[in-house]
Amino acid sequence: MSPSPPRPASTLRDVRLRVPAMDCADEVALVRSAVETDAGVVAVAFDLVHARVDLTIDPALTSETKLREAIAKTGLAVEA
Repeated sequence: MSPSPPRPASTLRDVRLRVPAMDCADEVALVRSAVETDAGVVAVAFDLVHARVDLTIDPALTSETKLREAIAKTGLAVEA
């Protein structure tokens, strides 16, 4: 199987989500497992000090709403 061709950067979107209760490595792991399984997630970075998740997504494959719902299913709330 050949790797997928890289997506043009112009089609990608950056999303920043605040997850106030995310304050340890276990919760980072929960959030990571919730979002990395989404085919539309291209990159994920965590800022534990500010309780933020920065994502680069392909809006043709996923949405901010879908990712918020995936994180909420872990039991962690995402601020509006």
